[in-house]
Amino acid sequence: MKLRQLYLSQFRTFSKGFTLIELLVVIGVIGVLAAGLVVIINPAGQLGRARDAERKSDLSLIQKAREVYYDDYSKYPDALTDLVSASAKYMEEVPQDPTEKTDYVYFVETNKQLYRLYTHLESSKDLQLCNPDDETENCYNAPQDVCGDGESACNYGVSSPNTSP
Repeated sequence: MKLRQLYLSQFRTFSKGFTLIELLVVIGVIGVLAAGLVVIINPAGQLGRARDAERKSDLSLIQKAREVYYDDYSKYPDALTDLVSASAKYMEEVPQDPTEKTDYVYFVETNKQLYRLYTHLESSKDLQLCNPDDETENCYNAPQDVCGDGESACNYGVSSPNTSP
């Protein structure tokens, strides 16, 4: 009887925890699920889309400030910095590209009645993306190799209401 009690007491002490194999299997399953979740969420793509949204918002703000400037002076400013340095400030500061911290590409016609403002969006799946290489797209005036990092083509633009990007 004592031998049986001794055996049972030892068995109970060994059966209270998990085996190494069980722990490795659970850790492996959790690792596979975490890797799958990272692939589904795609954090790099999400961050790129967030920066693209910021770029679009910046261009919209600049566009609105330009229209107010035009209402006051009957012409568009020569440079983006004119929106900050004018007698009536139209913006506190000119927004810059979120990753490169460079100015957006801005062109004003010589008569100062038309302007175009461009940037490079990271997401190739954006519905408002245009291809400057394709003459049929709405962004055919976009400059090549000057947006974003200085090597990317401008693929998104806004313009004065009386023209198209």
